[in-house]
Parts: sequence; C-alpha cells; structure tokens
Amino acid sequence: MISVLYDDYSNLNKLFDENYKYNKSKNMYIKNTNKDMHELIQNTIKIIDQHYFDINPLRYYIEFHKYIVDGKIKPFFDFHQDDHGAVNYKTITCIYYLQKDITINGGDLEFKKHGIINIKSNMLVIFSGHLTHRPTIMNGNGIRKSIVIQFQRL
Repeated sequence: MISVLYDDYSNLNKLFDENYKYNKSKNMYIKNTNKDMHELIQNTIKIIDQHYFDINPLRYYIEFHKYIVDGKIKPFFDFHQDDHGAVNYKTITCIYYLQKDITINGGDLEFKKHGIINIKSNMLVIFSGHLTHRPTIMNGNGIRKSIVIQFQRL
C-alpha cells in the first residue's frame, strides 16, 4: 500500500535546516540529528495510524536528504527495498518532500511495480519497505530536500 498526502509541511524546513548544516571547514554538509525530533515523530505516528499502517512507534530511523542540483545529473540509486536496509527490521517508510524546485527535472519516486509518483514540495509519501523503489535521476538547477523516517513495521 502507498499513501500520498499533500499538506503544508513548510514548518519542517526549520527542523531540516537545524539538523543539516554546512560545515565550511570540511566543505561538506553534516547531519546533526541530536535536535529534538519528538513533535515530528508524534505527528508522523498520527498520520500513519490514520492510513492504517501498523508500526512500532518506539523504533524508527531518520535521515535528512539534500540534493543541490547544479546542471549535472544527480544521483543514481538503483532499485532497492528499505526492509533490512539502513535498519535491521521491516519498515514503513515515510518521506516528507519539503522542497523540490520546479527547475529540477526528475527526482521523482519510482516504484518497480507501481509506477512513478511525481514529487512536489509539501508532499508526504508513506509505503511499505518491501516495495522496490528508487528516486529518478535529477538534472537542471535547484534544491530537493526530504526527511525520511523508517518505522518498524509490525
């Protein structure tokens, strides 16, 4: 099952920026996930519950993804499943797409057996981690930011 929701998730941009900062001395972005994620997790659990996914709300993993597309093709990830990937359990994956500039071509979410979801800013996609998927190749210019949360699937 796949759920696609549109809402105003712009309040998450501040949380993203607090947890994903540019380190000038290392010339790279670093993730600082020590910031309190309580409100994000609790709100996401409510949404998951409303869409009938069965999770363990105490076991989750969070990633912050930021792609700066500068005229070069980025990234290429092959098809994969999230179950037993970054975590050692089956997952329900929640991806908050906070920003995808309209100047970016691609960067959508492709499922091997379910087609492509055209990603837009302020979108949440929830799906079972056993579904084979990948982001499509991006080109153009702009920024694409997302927060990925993988809850343990029961």
